Amino acid sequence: MNLKRAYYYLFYKFYQFAEASPSTLPSDYVAAVTIGWLEVMLWASLKLYYSEIFHEFDHLSFISFQILVPFFIIAIANYWAFIHNENWKVYFKKFDKLSEEKNDNGTLVVIGVVLFVILNFVIGAHFSPLIK
Repeated sequence: MNLKRAYYYLFYKFYQFAEASPSTLPSDYVAAVTIGWLEVMLWASLKLYYSEIFHEFDHLSFISFQILVPFFIIAIANYWAFIHNENWKVYFKKFDKLSEEKNDNGTLVVIGVVLFVILNFVIGAHFSPLIK
């Protein structure tokens, strides 16, 4: 599976979850924000690991170039991929045709990715002097 299709599958799963949950927000926005949240957590954990490995303990504030630029890049990329562009609907038709077994395996992979990102962030934050 190529990266683009994997991203759309992740979006598909979050979209389905948003459809099943009681929310007043459109499901495509909820799914795009969720993917953005995971990307920000992954970026932050990589930043924490980088500063730990190379001993660059600069003070981070929320309103800084190092924080805002990656955040805006992630937000714009997700908007462009999922909200502005509706190519994901073509992929949804393909994903809906998957067998139940493949869909269940895909769900486990998505859960694994989410757990990996969250645990990676927690471990990086626990050992980073930037947080303490």
